[in-house]
Amino acid sequence: MEMMTGTLELSVKQRKNRTVPGHIFYQGALKVMRPQYLDDSGQVTYFILNPGGGYLDGDRYALTVEVAPEASLYLTTQSATKIYQTPKDYVRQINRITVGSQGECINLPDPIIPYENSIYCQEQWVYLAEDARYFSSEIVTPGWDSSERGFTYREVNLLTKLFVDQRLAVMDRVLLQPASQDLSGIGMLEAFKKVASLLVVHPEIDQEYVVELHHILQEKFPDLRFGLSMLPINGYSLRALGDNTQALEQVIQQCYQHYNQAFYQERLLHTRKY
Repeated sequence: MEMMTGTLELSVKQRKNRTVPGHIFYQGALKVMRPQYLDDSGQVTYFILNPGGGYLDGDRYALTVEVAPEASLYLTTQSATKIYQTPKDYVRQINRITVGSQGECINLPDPIIPYENSIYCQEQWVYLAEDARYFSSEIVTPGWDSSERGFTYREVNLLTKLFVDQRLAVMDRVLLQPASQDLSGIGMLEAFKKVASLLVVHPEIDQEYVVELHHILQEKFPDLRFGLSMLPINGYSLRALGDNTQALEQVIQQCYQHYNQAFYQERLLHTRKY
């Protein structure tokens, strides 16, 4: 069994009209802040912390999240995930997220920043009940490098497998290998340096919802390149390309605001932490 650099186990449950902590355990280089309630909706918010300030050569992380039926969890990070040089061994993180019937997990971490000569591999296993809700984003933006070329990390490999009632429904992968891929080429990043991904699942999302959102994004972000696709279940995926991290974060925020306005109007419509 691998030695873990950081381990976090977090579960939440519903008590009357409020989501409350259940089981919380952490050790090593992963911690969580105390639970917070940012509005009157009953949704609980947790910030994940990495006291070490970044991921280092050979680090291994495990995150396990369980959302009980009808509970709502907003999960985010205190700061960006910085991947420093990994000359000997790659960094690996495994996330396992389970959401019960009518439960909800909002997973909006800060960007992943791979620095020069780094390798980062992330596996995300998501298990949803048939009527569960899930909203999860990832942004990759290159970190500083001595040549200032922007693509001197060795690999970013982000794999997500999403199961509904134990059946694989969605598999999504972002694989960036600058040394062996022409990331500026057609079908890759196409002259952009940064990429955002979003997966959203909700029982009431349909083609009309996705078309409306696409029109809104086209109007608000004319300088970004993005695409939305319906999933084989009630939900959509988004991929956006750009050169400005804040602009990509604003796209994700716009999608989250649209989601809240459609389904949870009592929530605050901002996701900024500063």
